[in-house]
Amino acid sequence: MANPPITREEFEEWATLPVTRRLFKKLIEEREDMKEGLANSSYEFEDIVKGRCQAIALILDVTYERLLDNE
Repeated sequence: MANPPITREEFEEWATLPVTRRLFKKLIEEREDMKEGLANSSYEFEDIVKGRCQAIALILDVTYERLLDNE
């Protein structure tokens, strides 16, 4: 079953919703905390934390065009 197409307007509306903005703010805070921990060598498994930071960066950098790349 195919997903219905997402319009640019729907994406922009989603991006401005309070819950989306709060989620992104939380992700930014978590990523900054992890980066600080990495700088201070606070983690035993730094590669895992670096991967999490990269994953968060991908989420934060989502655009309408990137969202539709695989469709």
